[in-house]
Amino acid sequence: MQAEERTSQHAFDAKMRRVLEVKKRASVAQASEVREGLPYEHLDMMAETLGLDPAALSHVLKVSPRTLQRRRKEGQLRPAESDRLWRLMHIYDQALDAFDRREEEARLWLTTPKRTLQGETPVEHLDTEPGLRLVEQMLATIAHTMPA
Repeated sequence: MQAEERTSQHAFDAKMRRVLEVKKRASVAQASEVREGLPYEHLDMMAETLGLDPAALSHVLKVSPRTLQRRRKEGQLRPAESDRLWRLMHIYDQALDAFDRREEEARLWLTTPKRTLQGETPVEHLDTEPGLRLVEQMLATIAHTMPA
């Protein structure tokens, strides 16, 4: 194996470890962890996994881009921001289940506008509890109606 291939494989393996850690954290994040504030690195990992830009992150967390910069420096999100990040991690995990763990399909579905959501993406629709519930229902429908 050439040095370039080893480096590329190493970078891929590192990214996969980070993605798997986010998935694990999404499934085990406890209310107490959300109340204390999740580490900012969870937000970075979800942004990278879903290909979200700062504007999309600001919308999902309901904070300004400047506030996100401060949180990055602090290394931790506040409880309300952590709750919104938890929604994103939770929905990502459900999307992976609905699409049989096919990450690219789950990512594409979450970041593509839907007529059912008045032209918003499922990620954009997570800013409210009713929005979260609607996206969950949509994923449940997909999971139960897609051919195996």
